Amino acid sequence: MKRLFGLTATLALGMGFAQSSWAIAITAGPHNGTDVGVVDTLVATTQLANSGGAENAWLEGLFPDAEILEQEQSIHYNNTDTAYTYAFALNPLADYFMIKNAGWHALYENNASNSWGVFDTSKLPTTMKLPSEGFLISHIRVIDVPGSEVPPTKVPEPASLTLLGLGLFGLGVARRRKQT
Repeated sequence: MKRLFGLTATLALGMGFAQSSWAIAITAGPHNGTDVGVVDTLVATTQLANSGGAENAWLEGLFPDAEILEQEQSIHYNNTDTAYTYAFALNPLADYFMIKNAGWHALYENNASNSWGVFDTSKLPTTMKLPSEGFLISHIRVIDVPGSEVPPTKVPEPASLTLLGLGLFGLGVARRRKQT
């Protein structure tokens, strides 16, 4: 019985030290179960009175050599398995993207999956009014920065060596107890 307890405790301890893969998945709709990578990095937020010229000037000030694509309107986004985190499909793929809602603009660096924009609403001003009724963003823009590479998808693997080491330690302890 003690041996079983020792092996169980070692296994539980090993599982506690193991890192899980951090991937966010959509939880409903036609993209249910789709892995969208990780939360993209919020670069800046601002409130602009005029969305046309002022928005372009703001983005061009941040990225002088970037190609700023035309606005897309009324973009639907999806709920995910992570609190306050939502995702929408990006077409075309983007190094950076900007979302606009209620006069507020939020600029993100796309971290993992460049075909998805993933944003955390807890980091946005409450006046941005996201999440919104019907899961709509009023506008998005895609920003392509010359010379920047599309970042690879980064998914951490479990700490295999830690698990192996703890398992071997547990077997050694069990064997030592058996000999005494």
